[in-house]
Amino acid sequence: MGARLNTEQQPDAEISGWKFLMEPLPKDLSLRDITIIRYEGALKIPNAAALGGLVKSFCQHVYCEIPVVDLSHVLEVVRHRSTDEPRPRLSILLLNAILLAGALHAPLEIVQQAGYESRDDAISGLYGKVRVLYLLDCETDTTTVLQALLILAYACSNENLAHKQVFWIKIAVSLCHRIVWLQHLPEHQDSTHRLWKRLWWSCYVLDKLIAVKQGSKPCIARLELSIPRLSIKDFELEEAYPLFNCWPWEQLAQSFIDKTLLTEAPQANQDAQASLMQSNMMEYQDLEYYERGLIDSMFSPLESNTGASSTTESLSNRVICVT
Repeated sequence: MGARLNTEQQPDAEISGWKFLMEPLPKDLSLRDITIIRYEGALKIPNAAALGGLVKSFCQHVYCEIPVVDLSHVLEVVRHRSTDEPRPRLSILLLNAILLAGALHAPLEIVQQAGYESRDDAISGLYGKVRVLYLLDCETDTTTVLQALLILAYACSNENLAHKQVFWIKIAVSLCHRIVWLQHLPEHQDSTHRLWKRLWWSCYVLDKLIAVKQGSKPCIARLELSIPRLSIKDFELEEAYPLFNCWPWEQLAQSFIDKTLLTEAPQANQDAQASLMQSNMMEYQDLEYYERGLIDSMFSPLESNTGASSTTESLSNRVICVT
């Protein structure tokens, strides 16, 4: 057995602030594993500006597609890097997955601030980090692993990684099924219940879309689990508002709920199911255009010389107009 290294005490001079941002690695990792992780640069995080930009990109463009994380927790972790008081931490696997997905949509200047020459370089580098962290079992919590796998499968929509999409969604679906208690979600609506509803439906929707785009068979042939339908309350938007205000969360959440309906199809005939899914893709794309319109409207210049109330009204009108 290889030598073991206490990851809490390992030197991290080149990784300023990482251990105050991310949860420590498992203590039973071998020295060889740590060396591989370091070689991939998986312990390095971008500077504050690039980190914030990539996470912001994830929140704006990815969360509405796969709402698999506790958004308020992610934003709280990234906002506070001070060591003066205890702060919430984030899994190193999940953080790198978030940065990877964020790099798909972030402005090029943010990508370059993160230390990459191009978007393709960033996607390739961050994909390598997430892959090695997963393969070396750097995360032991199954929920966190599933979150990262779903984000990874989504990120493989990039043309350079498209051939890996089916592979990762198969692993995600398998893990989702292995968590037996998923079939018996508690009746009371606590945060765990709401997160798992979002995880399951994200898994289901992503599996169906990947199957259509890749011309493959869905991993989830039918809705074999009696998971309740999503509602706006399942997104816990009230917790995200103070951290990311003036954002059309409710419209984006409702758009995802609509997608869960579009991805359902007749169960009796697979050909009919595939045909309906193909036709539904046009409606699905309409929803995506709607989401992009909502997002773009948030960055349109507000009219000058207006008070707070008129600014809010103007913003609301612009959001409504894109429908």
